[in-house]
Amino acid sequence: MKEEMDIDEAVKSGRQRWSTSAVVAVALGITLILVPLCVCLTYFLHPGYGLSDTDDDSPFEPLPAEPDVRINCIPDRDQSPNEELCSNRGCMWMSPYSEGQPWCFFPEDYGAYHVMVEDNMSWGTRIRLERHAEVPSFFGGVIQTLMIDIEHQTNDRIHFKVRQKPFFVDCLISSVTGSFCLSFYIL
Repeated sequence: MKEEMDIDEAVKSGRQRWSTSAVVAVALGITLILVPLCVCLTYFLHPGYGLSDTDDDSPFEPLPAEPDVRINCIPDRDQSPNEELCSNRGCMWMSPYSEGQPWCFFPEDYGAYHVMVEDNMSWGTRIRLERHAEVPSFFGGVIQTLMIDIEHQTNDRIHFKVRQKPFFVDCLISSVTGSFCLSFYIL
């Protein structure tokens, strides 16, 4: 009897009770309206909207090298230099300032690897290099991580080991114990 009075009072006061299916239907309707609206607003108001990647396939933007230090990017004798081949190699195409300079050359900051870790060891130095992913590959078949061991063996001799996991070929050269403060080389 009390429930009937509560319902009657609710009807008289103008309040209605919502059924579960009505609440679910309203929530679903609001969701179906808000989600596409938010997606559209996010897409169109995003700072990168309208920028086209068709002109440049990679994010790497090379800087031209000084004319006197340009290195020919198409040294192949069987290839005639052209702009398409130059671009495919990740190099720059520009008319030379003087006779003998290449049309296609490596950019100033072409270095494909950067030093991640440099450790000083008792026998020398170990350096780990990581390849820049955004720099185009000149030869293909790139190696992502390189380890370089530089062993200071004598005042006149340095032993370099360049390796890649899982390959490691050791050149058997007798090691010398101790460190050398006077050397005839500069690293």
